[in-house]
Amino acid sequence: MNQLIGAKAYADIGAHSKIASASGHELIDVLLRSILERLTQTSTAMSSGNVAEKGRLIGKMLDTLMYLQVCLDQDKGELSRNLNQTYDTCMVLLTKANLDNQPEYLDRVAMMISAVRDAWIQVGEQTR
Repeated sequence: MNQLIGAKAYADIGAHSKIASASGHELIDVLLRSILERLTQTSTAMSSGNVAEKGRLIGKMLDTLMYLQVCLDQDKGELSRNLNQTYDTCMVLLTKANLDNQPEYLDRVAMMISAVRDAWIQVGEQTR
């Protein structure tokens, strides 16, 4: 058990150091990936009936989505509006998934966030 706690602490330190040294573009990618990872974890919690873990994970995803909204450059016009709407829709679906215990909502969020992340990766490749 102590080995698991130590391994988790070591992984957390590694994640924090990656974030501290990440560029703005890399940070957004980390946040999008974290949502995708938490969606998988939430699905597992949901199927096993772990209500507390499901709620904790959904709360973290909602926080991340709100942060992504705050980071939007409103001067980008339609692109910012579309991303804002996507994040809003994801938040509504996550809330419904939590209330209704429906994994289909998680799948829809995963599709939308995957599409945003794929586009984000392409933007990064074009700016190199």
